[in-house]
Amino acid sequence: YCIFCLVSFSPVLLWNIAHKFASFKYQFTHGVGSDKIFSLKLFIENIFFQSVYISPFLFMVIWYSIFYFLLVQKETFNKLLFYFSLPGMIIFALFGLKNRILPHWAVVCYLTILPVVYKLSRKKVVYYVSLLSSLLLTIFVVTVTLFSIIKIPQEYENADTPDKLYGWEVAANELHSLLQRYPDTFVFTNKYYTAGQLRFTLAKYYDGINIPEIFVLDHNLNQYDFWMSNLAKFDGKNGILVVESRYLKDVV
Repeated sequence: YCIFCLVSFSPVLLWNIAHKFASFKYQFTHGVGSDKIFSLKLFIENIFFQSVYISPFLFMVIWYSIFYFLLVQKETFNKLLFYFSLPGMIIFALFGLKNRILPHWAVVCYLTILPVVYKLSRKKVVYYVSLLSSLLLTIFVVTVTLFSIIKIPQEYENADTPDKLYGWEVAANELHSLLQRYPDTFVFTNKYYTAGQLRFTLAKYYDGINIPEIFVLDHNLNQYDFWMSNLAKFDGKNGILVVESRYLKDVV
C-alpha cells in the first residue's frame, strides 16, 4: 500500500524537484502561516468552524471516539485504522494554533476517521446523530435567513457572496465583446480563481480553441507564475482588468 501511494505521488515530487519545491513552499506558507505568534483564541475559532462544517454532533462523536481509541481500545486492527487517520488531524490542530485554517482543509481528515467511528458506534449512533444534525442545522439556517437573527458584520453587508455561483456567463459575454472591440488588449485579474472561472466560461465563444489567456497579477505564488512567461509580449499594450466586487480592496 505504501509503495502504491509513493508511486502515485511521485509525479508531484518530481515536478517539485524540477521547480525548486514551489508547490510545497506555497502550501506551507498558505497553510502554516508566516506569523510566529501562537493564539489560543485562533485555535478555538478553527475548531469551532470545523465542528460547524462537519456537524457539531458528529464532531463530538468523532472526538469521543478519538479519546476512546487512545485510552480504552485494545484491538490492534481498530487502532491501526485509527492511527492512519490521526496524523493529519494532529497536523491541522498544530497549524490551527498560529494560522486560520479553512474548515474544509481539516474535514478530509475527519472523513478518514468516520469508518472507525462507524465501527465503534455500530452505525445506529452515527445515523441518528447525522439525522439530528441535519435537522437542527436546516432549522437554524432557515430561521437565520428568514428572521435575520444573526447580524451580518458591516464589512460584509454589501458583499455579493453568491457570485461564486452565478454571473460568470455575464462576465464572459462582456469580456468577449470587449476583446472583439479591442483585439490587441490582454486580460488580467488579481485572483487565480477569478481567472479560472472566467476562462472556463469564456471558452464557449472560441469553441475551446485559442481561448485568450488570462493573467494573474498578485503577490501569491501559484500556477499562473509558471504560465506567464510570455507576458513580455504585451509590453506597451493596454489591458483589461477583471475584478470581483469581493476583492476590490486588493487592487486599490
